[in-house]
Amino acid sequence: MFTLAEYTARDGMSDADRARYAQLTASLEADLRPDGALEICFAAAVLRGTWREQQYAAIETKPRSRTMRLRNTGARTPCSGEERPLGPR
Repeated sequence: MFTLAEYTARDGMSDADRARYAQLTASLEADLRPDGALEICFAAAVLRGTWREQQYAAIETKPRSRTMRLRNTGARTPCSGEERPLGPR
């Protein structure tokens, strides 16, 4: 039988994120204690979902650029010279 770490070892990500992913894997494996192939598959799904959620949360909390803020407020952008409506185009 294989472990959660072995099952998810080929999950694609940058080298910079690999250590944090391994730490999350170890933490979830200790908490969930999957036993058997099916439980390891479920634990891997929880791991990958948790990882994605953390990555999306990090993206959402990054400050937006000045141009993006101007576009969303309907102000004139330096390049366009025209007003943009609020919301999606």
